[in-house]
Amino acid sequence: MTELKTKVILVIRWLAILPGSIAAFFLTQVLTTIVITIAYLCGDYLWDWLFRYDQAHQLVNSITGAIAFIWVGTKIAPKYRLVVAIGLTGLFSGFVILSLFVETCLRLTHYPLKWFIIYGLVSVVAAIFTCAEVCRQIVNEVRNKFLSASDC
Repeated sequence: MTELKTKVILVIRWLAILPGSIAAFFLTQVLTTIVITIAYLCGDYLWDWLFRYDQAHQLVNSITGAIAFIWVGTKIAPKYRLVVAIGLTGLFSGFVILSLFVETCLRLTHYPLKWFIIYGLVSVVAAIFTCAEVCRQIVNEVRNKFLSASDC
């Protein structure tokens, strides 16, 4: 019975990677906006700058959203976290590049195109750096396991 339960939990974790990553992305966007708004209302100068200038606020959201998407998806994955991190980074980057392409060709919004491109590129760079950090952590974990096993 416990073996079946373990397999079911494993399958659920695999199925939850993408929805969990997407939920983390959107939750991060909401939480960042709430924190910046509350800090603005409390009168902090840095947060005032982030609140008044939409570009800075969007830049923070671009970075935090990318980090949350990759990090949470990798933490949900039960195995092959390195592959999952690279896959999520590729998926995120592909979606951003597709969004940039569509916005450049169709101009669906009235938002200045240069800022849209900057936010997209910054979020891709943040996703790549997050993937690199996750990969570094995984390599260190494997190295520590190997070293502790060889000490016996």
